[in-house]
Amino acid sequence: MSKRPGLGWLFIVVASVLPIRSMAQTQGSIVLYANDFEHPNIPVTVDCGNSLDTRGIETLYGSRGFRFQQAYTVEAVVIHDPMGLYTDTSSVAGAYALGMLSTFENDLLALTFDARMKRFLNVGFHLSAIDVFGCGGPFGTTRPTMELRVYESPDGLFSFQDPGVLLDQGTVTGVDAPSSSTFAWQYVSLSLDIGNTTTASVTVVFDLLASGYASFDNLSIVASDRVGIADFDTDQIPDDVDNCPRQQNTDQANADGDLAGDVCDPAPEDPTICGDLDNDSVDDCEPRPDAGTTPDVDGTPDVDGTPDAGLAEDSGVAETESNEGCECNNSATPSGSTRPQTSGLWMAAMILTLIFRRRGS
Repeated sequence: MSKRPGLGWLFIVVASVLPIRSMAQTQGSIVLYANDFEHPNIPVTVDCGNSLDTRGIETLYGSRGFRFQQAYTVEAVVIHDPMGLYTDTSSVAGAYALGMLSTFENDLLALTFDARMKRFLNVGFHLSAIDVFGCGGPFGTTRPTMELRVYESPDGLFSFQDPGVLLDQGTVTGVDAPSSSTFAWQYVSLSLDIGNTTTASVTVVFDLLASGYASFDNLSIVASDRVGIADFDTDQIPDDVDNCPRQQNTDQANADGDLAGDVCDPAPEDPTICGDLDNDSVDDCEPRPDAGTTPDVDGTPDVDGTPDAGLAEDSGVAETESNEGCECNNSATPSGSTRPQTSGLWMAAMILTLIFRRRGS
């Protein structure tokens, strides 16, 4: 007597014809920390040299769930210093930034927090060489290089003397400043692999390796299962979904429903015009491969397949299908869409009908 097909066999067949949602689609990026350092806990004051507040980064910027520790004297830097020595024509830094020494003293800054058990910590910030006049300086400036290290921190505890298990490390490099008193900001980013951690709490350590003194600002740390996802404008929205990645807009207001949010949309009531945030000389609403809106932060074209390439949907792979691109009219289905396919559902229904007919015979 032949064995009738069971429900286990049915599950396997149905699962094989229905679309499966990928890990990247089911798990989004989380902005763990984002700070432009414009809102200190207490007013910043210059107590050393031409520009430094030496009272400690934890005192000035510590917050619940995010603990700063430092070796030696990491400082807050007043960009528009009272002596008028600094020049920052880009206005990238606003009023305040963080600063540290490299070799004169080995300044270190650590930030401990819950990493949410994601695979990567994507750390991004603006970096610039700058000197200090007074307070032991000048110290000299060269092209700045920062090393980032991430350690396990069981129970949220960290010590520079006994940092524990090193999970990953890497370096980022800025650009040469035109003078020792002129900021030359470069946005840098690094993805740190924490996939092997056994604890939720980790510590990221910032260590300036080159340039006598340097400053950094607009810090974001994004937990993700993908590399290269920053929060460039520090508005708590990851760049892969932020509709204005270079201008803060936490509310993500978007009246015309196109790719560009209202604060960065040159035509906020026209869904066919988005502007050109990726600087490729084509409007981001132009339906062409990899139109994109995400700003290119690694110095390479948005169509080269790097993680910051193009639209959020392409997951870092340049889009090539004719139905990809802006999707301003929301009529096209992007590559990798998880929209159920009619043919798959029809086939599953036919299988169910066949089985129950056989069971009833």
